[in-house]
Amino acid sequence: QTLKGRRQILLKGHGRQEMEEVKENKEKDEDAEAEAQDYKIASIVYKNAIKAIPNSIPFRLRFLDTCRHFPDTQDLMNSIQEPLQQDFSSQPEAWIARAYYTLQQSVATADADADADASGEESTSTKRPKKKSKTKDPVIAVLEEAMETVGSEEMNLQAFRFAQQYLDEQEKKGSEDSVVQAQELINHILKQSSEQVDSSDLALEQAEYYISRGEDEMAKLVLEAFCMASASSSSAGAKTKAVAPASLWIRWASLYDDDDDNNNAAEGTRILKKALDRIPLDRKDHVYVVLQYFGSLLRQEELDKNLLNDTFQRILLLAPTSWDIVVEDVSDYWF
Repeated sequence: QTLKGRRQILLKGHGRQEMEEVKENKEKDEDAEAEAQDYKIASIVYKNAIKAIPNSIPFRLRFLDTCRHFPDTQDLMNSIQEPLQQDFSSQPEAWIARAYYTLQQSVATADADADADASGEESTSTKRPKKKSKTKDPVIAVLEEAMETVGSEEMNLQAFRFAQQYLDEQEKKGSEDSVVQAQELINHILKQSSEQVDSSDLALEQAEYYISRGEDEMAKLVLEAFCMASASSSSAGAKTKAVAPASLWIRWASLYDDDDDNNNAAEGTRILKKALDRIPLDRKDHVYVVLQYFGSLLRQEELDKNLLNDTFQRILLLAPTSWDIVVEDVSDYWF
């Protein structure tokens, strides 16, 4: 009876509230434990899956994507992400996946802090001691580590693309520190690549970046440097480097197409002519340059009919189905 009386006293006023909180916390713990048991099964399935398919990065990324659709899977995602980086430390795809994963973590932390601020609770960011110096953006840190570790043109290309997308997102959010660091990384890649670019994809990516920023002249310089460098090294013979693909020559020439100045428009035609002289006839992309060159000739104010005839004949000869085309006399065409 004495114990019963004491229990009734405790349940009065604040005592009752405390007991209810204890009960609520116990229920939460039980729910969390049940979820942990469920994720143990998922973890076992994942481990067995990678034993069966050990060398596929996309396969493991599918598991990460699946985890994002369920709540409280952070520990499970960590158990997938960490071995992914260890097993594929030299693969650009794994590093980009880590950068994306880090970005998702940052977004989740920011959302949690926003919810805490709205409810009047202390956010995770205010719990940490504030540093006077600028903190390193975690996403940019991953990309820098990736470039240093892998050290390949493909890694630089992937990091450049991801940094551009990240820069655009941070500009929309108004995150000044992240914007500055993303821009610094992009500038570093541009400077590094300007000294020696071996990847045509990276050269084209740089040109498109300048075009998106309204810096067409810089884009022209990047494309010219790569196209002419590859052309000269190929003709030199020593340390032969393949002639730049048609896509770069065509993109370079296209930057002059929209210009009202006839001299600049003619420059685009000259660029395509240079490409025709350098890209071998047996390369599949040679015909693409011929088609662009033919179109540029048609846009000129003074048509050179002989040149048009010769170019059109080349198109017929290079066309994949040229043997099905019967042309009695090219001179019959209007040009």
